[in-house]
Amino acid sequence: MENFYEHFIKKAFRGKFLTPMAKRGLSTLLFVFGLFFGVQGVLAHGVQIGYCVLGNGNLRVYVEHWHGSSTSGPLSVTTTYSDGSSTTQIINATGYAWNTTVDNLPGCGADINIIEQCPDLANTYNDWLYWDFPAGACDGSEIITVNAGTNQTTAQACNDLYPQTINPTELTCPDVLVQSCVGTTVDYAVGVTDFCDPNVMLDYSIPSGSYFNTGTTEVMVTATNSFGYMTNCKFDVFVGELDADADGDGHTALDACTGTQDDCDDNNPNVYPGAPEICDGEDNDCDGQTETATVYNIPISDFYNMYYYECTPNSWWNYFYDFGFSWNSIGSATPASVTVEFVITYDENPYYQYYYGYPMGDRTANLNGVYQSSFPSIENYECEETMYYPINHQVISLDPADYNPGGYNYFDIGNVYGYMTIYSDPNLFQEGVFARVCVEYCNTADEAPIVDAG
Repeated sequence: MENFYEHFIKKAFRGKFLTPMAKRGLSTLLFVFGLFFGVQGVLAHGVQIGYCVLGNGNLRVYVEHWHGSSTSGPLSVTTTYSDGSSTTQIINATGYAWNTTVDNLPGCGADINIIEQCPDLANTYNDWLYWDFPAGACDGSEIITVNAGTNQTTAQACNDLYPQTINPTELTCPDVLVQSCVGTTVDYAVGVTDFCDPNVMLDYSIPSGSYFNTGTTEVMVTATNSFGYMTNCKFDVFVGELDADADGDGHTALDACTGTQDDCDDNNPNVYPGAPEICDGEDNDCDGQTETATVYNIPISDFYNMYYYECTPNSWWNYFYDFGFSWNSIGSATPASVTVEFVITYDENPYYQYYYGYPMGDRTANLNGVYQSSFPSIENYECEETMYYPINHQVISLDPADYNPGGYNYFDIGNVYGYMTIYSDPNLFQEGVFARVCVEYCNTADEAPIVDAG
């Protein structure tokens, strides 16, 4: 005859192959855990609890478990009566439901009210036990509290599954907090659920919409269902200064009673008068505008040191010299980011390196005379081969601190002696555009207005 632990292994590994040695090992391990932690702690199977009111007025409580095809299981239950007396007893299950999903349980169906679940375990096994309690739940003459499961089938498999008290009417009464420097009218509503009556009557000691002076005022609400059950709760209404500087940025809210009273979003520390605009879609500096990005399209006429000639309508060739382009910024705010984009090839001519000692290597990128980064260039030998691919598509991030908002800016590419060709790639730019500068204040470049810098 199999022992308890062997029975557990059979049920827990339904249909799964385990060798006799593996079964004995698991049985021994479970026995040791049971000695140290107790059988219920190791083999607790209750994973979900819910209830409904049956057509005859009785209360039915369901507990999902993972003890397989069990037909019985005890619960510790306290019944509290309308006169205040109570009794606690161990009650065995009235019935069971195997392989049944939560919304198809007999007597409840879609009307089941789930009170508590074990994460990752509920609605997995779909084996249930249920307990029926006499009519009296709706009028409150008998209030049921499930204290605990008292064997391995019903003991909780996670914290907080028990205890659970099943009241016909439940009220949720949070405090009401109103930011106002003077007295004002206040609207509120408590949350109410009742498994017997969808139209519970609520009576407030101070009706919603009443005038409240500054300070704290207590309000009581009484709920009465159609079966005569009554319950109540209390909450506070506070009118006054909640938090003058909720986000801690040194600026108080527009409706604050003290402080600067100029923060247009006191829940965001990146928003206050004078704040730098960043790419977060907010009006960071509270000037009433959400700044956007600006894209500058650079034509060949805005390049300098292009001393040689046009190879094709989409490419220009330069020889030996540093070259670059310039543009005038139309915005006055310091940007969040600046990027420049262009396509370039280079002839690292070994003749000049061998005979004249001219250095070869990476190009340098500079903004307003300040070094930003270096980048390699793809080799290309003759002007006639300017559409040589793969192209050297460069997108270089520049330091916004080196950008001149509202004024003249220039970007140059350092040559190290050789042939350089700049392209207007039709796959990247519109016709006649040889470089692109994106100055971002908050939005993405895809949303940016376009400025022809020529």
